[in-house]
Amino acid sequence: MRLAFLGILTLLFFSVFAFFYSKYARMIDARFRGDVIVRTTGIYAAPRTIRVSQGMTLVSLKSYLDGIGYVESTKEADSNRGRYLINGNIIKKTIGAGPAIVQFCFLLPHFSKPVSS
Repeated sequence: MRLAFLGILTLLFFSVFAFFYSKYARMIDARFRGDVIVRTTGIYAAPRTIRVSQGMTLVSLKSYLDGIGYVESTKEADSNRGRYLINGNIIKKTIGAGPAIVQFCFLLPHFSKPVSS
């Protein structure tokens, strides 16, 4: 009787342990993949205005899009997240799963010869 009770208690312990082990293993694997907090790109405030004369670079816009939850279209992520694609000096931004595409074109800097004084 005592051995049967100990067996049932051991089986119950290992069942609970296996459940939580698999649950937290999936959470840790998701964090290693970069899915710490899967955010869908949503409109929660006024959009950032980008003007032609603002002087924003391709790298700074990429950093901004990464910060607000967009993901590169070459990476795997939730289908509801906004995506962007960098092609040379152009960023194409897709908003969520919809067909809307916004395109930003960055002119490469052109430096003239320094004028000697």
